[in-house]
Amino acid sequence: MLPEREKKTVAYSELVLAPERRRAGSGTALFAHCADRARAAGRTRLRASVPDGTGIEPRAWDAERIRNLEQAIMATGTEYCTVVARHGATGQLVAITQMAVDPQLPDWAVQQVTAVRPEHRGHRLGLLAKIAMLDLPADREPAVRRILAGNAGGNHRMIAINELPGYRITQTLRNWELDLAG
Repeated sequence: MLPEREKKTVAYSELVLAPERRRAGSGTALFAHCADRARAAGRTRLRASVPDGTGIEPRAWDAERIRNLEQAIMATGTEYCTVVARHGATGQLVAITQMAVDPQLPDWAVQQVTAVRPEHRGHRLGLLAKIAMLDLPADREPAVRRILAGNAGGNHRMIAINELPGYRITQTLRNWELDLAG
């Protein structure tokens, strides 16, 4: 990913290999390709996530970041669902959660972002949005059987919200960053 809103010096890479393709150089080759593409786009740093047993630092979310993420995901043909909560008095969007389903893996959904504006936290809006989202696959994506979600290790409130409807921790990731300029 080459985000336009965030630091235009950073590119993000997420590699997933089938178990039978691991330890054969495929991951190294894919990562080198990502680094080359990032350099060609003028990026000086490449970030990647890998499993390891630590947490990651939270990142700031805003409308532009969410819009860019949606566009990048939809460009791949992925189905995308969004649930928002709107403040009745002001009409302001105060909470959001999103889910993506890749047509090539229709039994899996990926929970994208769940965020609540700071001044509206503490009212269970994140939980209510996630619960509303859980109803969408039944109607729009009936093949979905599993949902993958991620959280920063330090985001204890969102981890607790995820645990209430039954999410459980299955893997922890560490973020790595490569200096492409050096």
